[in-house]
Amino acid sequence: MTSSKDAMVHYQEFASPEVVRMGNNYEIKAYGKGNIWFEVNANGVHKPAELVDVLYVPALGKNLLSVSAVTKRGNTVSFEKGKCSILNSSGIEIGSGKLQGKLFNLDAEVQHTHEAKIADQQTEDICHLNHNSLRSLQNNELVKGMCFKKDEGSKAPCNACLMGKQNRNSFPKEEAIRATELLEIIHSDVCGPMKNKSLGGNTYFVAFIDDWLRFATVYFMRNKSGPQ
Repeated sequence: MTSSKDAMVHYQEFASPEVVRMGNNYEIKAYGKGNIWFEVNANGVHKPAELVDVLYVPALGKNLLSVSAVTKRGNTVSFEKGKCSILNSSGIEIGSGKLQGKLFNLDAEVQHTHEAKIADQQTEDICHLNHNSLRSLQNNELVKGMCFKKDEGSKAPCNACLMGKQNRNSFPKEEAIRATELLEIIHSDVCGPMKNKSLGGNTYFVAFIDDWLRFATVYFMRNKSGPQ
């Protein structure tokens, strides 16, 4: 939650205010939601990150990050010796903070809204050209009206570029372990239930394949638990 509407991108105003109940049972109103780009400290390295569906609450005194909202997205939050850490599903730290007074303060810096909006708009206008090339166009005065800073540029990544330009990791180059003799490695799998039953009333089958000989045997089953 935040009281700074100017820090938001993709802001959506609610048709009617939503009531938010605080820890002391005090009720305040949220008037919309949006996303916020910021740089967060993860293992000593500041990386860009995006908070989505952040509530706009004008009456809020400080920005608040809900632990339950973080964990609902598959992350883990740990608190130990005056420090909090946010870990993703792979156990990698993606954010951290320190205890200040009675609250944990996330080590992060909110990115200015105009920089994030400029990044989105200009990458769309020039067919999602990367930021380095956009900055080169401006520095060499090849395009008029560019709003990137001369030396810095925007650090906000474009969502469409992230989705469209990401690569899959290549398959491992290590040679797979193969059998050198009969029955050393057996591959097995169960398939079913089939839409139509066999003449014997079976809806499942299990296959066994010898890795060395590549000989396959198939057994039919009425139930997944095994042959009757």
